[in-house]
Amino acid sequence: MTQPQFTSSLSKTLHAQWDTQSRKKRWKQSKSALCPLCHSSHETPRHILRCPHATLSLSRNDSIQTIMNQLRKIHTAPLILRRIQYIFHRWIKCNKIRNFSSRSSHLHQLMRSTLKSQKAIGIFNFFRGVISNKWIQVQKEYCKLNHLKFHSTWSTHLISALLRHTHLMWTSRCKIVHLSNVGTYEETVRQLAFTFMQSLKSDPSQLSYRHRSLIRRNHKFFFSAAFPTVQMWMSRTRTAVAYAKKRQQQLGSDIRNWILLRPRDPGRPLRGVRIPKRRRLYRLPPNGGL
Repeated sequence: MTQPQFTSSLSKTLHAQWDTQSRKKRWKQSKSALCPLCHSSHETPRHILRCPHATLSLSRNDSIQTIMNQLRKIHTAPLILRRIQYIFHRWIKCNKIRNFSSRSSHLHQLMRSTLKSQKAIGIFNFFRGVISNKWIQVQKEYCKLNHLKFHSTWSTHLISALLRHTHLMWTSRCKIVHLSNVGTYEETVRQLAFTFMQSLKSDPSQLSYRHRSLIRRNHKFFFSAAFPTVQMWMSRTRTAVAYAKKRQQQLGSDIRNWILLRPRDPGRPLRGVRIPKRRRLYRLPPNGGL
């Protein structure tokens, strides 16, 4: 199965390192740690998956239904579907997840062991794709009893679906928060930063090679990332442009002093060539070092 399309921010989803209000306050970037949507509790990664905001709840319900449909297409055991749906609704409402079953079949006993193992790992970790191996055992047992072929990629589909759900909750939260910033100072700075980045992409020579990574940003970064992060990008980029302009004036109009060239003779480096194990450009005297 292919990787999710949000690979650039997949690491933050896996490690729960979103720029929530609690995180901003801890880093002294915000005065309040309350959720900007419901204003009822501190905004943490756990709260985002449980936030009772109307729009976010609608997105959450649609995402859960999508997960159930995707798992049905790969012939997931009905017992697993019911337990996953049970975990979603109970955990979101902050209710205790009970491990019980009125049946004594081998499959139900294995499911009780699976829930116990997953609770030991953590239900919040379950939404981040950290699942117990016993989920796979239940699916294998179901395929064996119903004479179905078990696919080794089943667990990959399950983990990907859970990660997509978790990331969708954060994306939906950011969209709702940023919509309320239209016409404000923050929105103006974000738009200016995005326009500045587009101008640098059209003329990359305004930056030196060591700072070209600053323009490897997309629309999502400027309008979804934390506002202090965008401000820091603006500050670093302006400093890099000023450095490049000053450096060009020092090196003169010779383009060989500014563009990195591949030397023809490895034993004799040319002007403006980066030498291995050296951070700066190796420049010869005007007479060629003769």
